[in-house]
Amino acid sequence: MKPLLPDEIIATVARMMRTTPADILSPTRREPVRTARAICAYLMRRDIVFMTYREISETLGRRDHATAINSVRRVEDLLESRCPKIREIIEAFELAVSETEADPDQLEFHWMLTTARFPRVIHKENHA
Repeated sequence: MKPLLPDEIIATVARMMRTTPADILSPTRREPVRTARAICAYLMRRDIVFMTYREISETLGRRDHATAINSVRRVEDLLESRCPKIREIIEAFELAVSETEADPDQLEFHWMLTTARFPRVIHKENHA
């Protein structure tokens, strides 16, 4: 996978989650924006290995690095618990960036259904 800039990760995740980069960078805690932001933090930490938690927090407009740590752990926990929606989003992101010739807008994502059910999946996983 090619290395990406933080803005590219934010824009791609926003497009996939049917939200906007401005929403991801905003202070809102509503779903699916909160989850989109956590996925961005996870991807920045994983795919841009030189970014520290502090840099991720600053990029995403958060107060401190603990927020980025919690976001990354949240996504890792959901992946370990085999949360199908998180896995689907991460895999679709990898597909979108691996096909450098393809425009992610043209890929067949079905995010309307995913994001409609997504908050319930996250809520159940976090409180199980």
